[in-house]
Amino acid sequence: MLSFKNSQLSTRTWVTLTFVVLFAIVLHRLFRFVRTYMWNPLRYRRAMQAQGVSGPTPFLMTGNLPEVQALKAESWKRPMNDISHDYVDRLFPHYRLWTERYGPRFLFWSGSQPIILETDPDLIKEVFSSDHKGPYAKYGPQTVLSKRVTGDALFALNGTKWLHRRRAVRPAFRGQLLEGLVEPVMTSTKEVLVSKWEKRLSESGGRECYIEDIVPHLAALTGDVIARALFRSSYEESNHAFEQHKELIRLEFQKQPLPCSWTPRSLIGYAKVAYQRFRRRRELHQSVLATVRGMVEKAMAQESKQKAHAHKDFLSLLLAANNDPETVAEGFQMSTKDLIQEARSFYTAGYQAPATALNWIFMLLAQHPTWQDRIYEELKEVAGDEGMLTMQVLNSLNNLSMVIYESLRLYTPAPEAHRTAVRDVQLGNLRILKGTSVSVCIPKLHRLPEFWGEDANEFNPERFRGGLSSARKHAVAYMPFSFGPRYCVAKTFALLEIRCIVAMIIQQFRFQLSPQYVHAPVIIGVGIQPKHGLPIVISRREGRPTMSENVQ
Repeated sequence: MLSFKNSQLSTRTWVTLTFVVLFAIVLHRLFRFVRTYMWNPLRYRRAMQAQGVSGPTPFLMTGNLPEVQALKAESWKRPMNDISHDYVDRLFPHYRLWTERYGPRFLFWSGSQPIILETDPDLIKEVFSSDHKGPYAKYGPQTVLSKRVTGDALFALNGTKWLHRRRAVRPAFRGQLLEGLVEPVMTSTKEVLVSKWEKRLSESGGRECYIEDIVPHLAALTGDVIARALFRSSYEESNHAFEQHKELIRLEFQKQPLPCSWTPRSLIGYAKVAYQRFRRRRELHQSVLATVRGMVEKAMAQESKQKAHAHKDFLSLLLAANNDPETVAEGFQMSTKDLIQEARSFYTAGYQAPATALNWIFMLLAQHPTWQDRIYEELKEVAGDEGMLTMQVLNSLNNLSMVIYESLRLYTPAPEAHRTAVRDVQLGNLRILKGTSVSVCIPKLHRLPEFWGEDANEFNPERFRGGLSSARKHAVAYMPFSFGPRYCVAKTFALLEIRCIVAMIIQQFRFQLSPQYVHAPVIIGVGIQPKHGLPIVISRREGRPTMSENVQ
């Protein structure tokens, strides 16, 4: 009888404890919900309004995203009347609307994330000059998404971890070490683009050929470059992993539309699609991780046995930098897991940004064929009749550099940049609360008349005749690769890749915009893209042998 009562008491106790635990969990979740979506927005808005900064009223949970998406959809559905580079208000209609309502500095919300738009160049410089111990870090929606794809890679790290990883990775991007990567870029350009265009020209009679859209051509090319430059000794495996990685990026960055209604049937359908996307993301993540891990371990084994592979691909550069005596002595060596994460981040950054930049470089050159001829004549002068491209030759092409710099000014690959306050901080006359992001609209900076003149919206490579340093009148007037301690570590390789690809195309072809081209820049993912593609008409340069004849 006593044992039965004890058993009842024990059961009752467990039920009570379970109820208390569940109640505590629900209460904790409720508290977090109220704090995140109700109390914090109220607190932040009051703090900003007390300092004269206002902004649009956020919705519960979604912030101002519904209004932003609606304004963008309306603005982006129509093409521009002509090929104008004054597209800032088109891409960011919410900034234009809120600037008219609230002034040049305002507070808005991306979900539960408070964001302040900053337009003062001096204050932008102060924010982006923050180092690993400073009051600003690289947090934000894009960082979270990238971290889900690549893990704790350099891009997503902050503080001391970021500093150590940066010092470990940076030696791999020294200019002299990158010279060995010119060959894989040339090989990819020949096989993926030049040979195919030559074949299309031959099939069309050899005079002119219409290319419906070069955007997928350039995306395939930069993807092949990354697969070849990252794991040259395992190219086939690398290419397969890269294709899976691209799908993973698309699934992570592509927002799932909200349910069309709140009926049970609609919600069940929404949940089903969300689960299918989750399963596919998990499968891709595991597959890419396993493939990259195998290639990294294989490369590490080769590196320890022989040095013949040194500087033949990016991974060997990374391994060489990782085993550098100075890196070892300072304790900045990366683990195998770190190397895998950096390899995956190189997949992401090395594919998207150069492809986006090349789209607009070719659009601008097609619109201004005289600059094609200037680059071609310079190529003949610097590289000679054989036209062999080396790192020294590519860095000597001043006209090409001017065109690339101007294109990156007008069509920067990533149009927005964010830094988040990790503690309360004074920015100019404004007290910013911890957790607030400072956002910068880079195309707006790149068009300020006080820095770039009254022709800031025009294509004028001559403004870079004296070099990049003399062209920009302020430290942050030009920041396609960001600014400060966290500027793009792969900038040198990206410019090398772009120079090599453009030079090889201009050596073989002339091209012009097709009459079918419709100018409608939009933001897809994190980059500016031509909404309706980029159709061009190509022709072979007179007196130039085909690439296959050149190789022979």
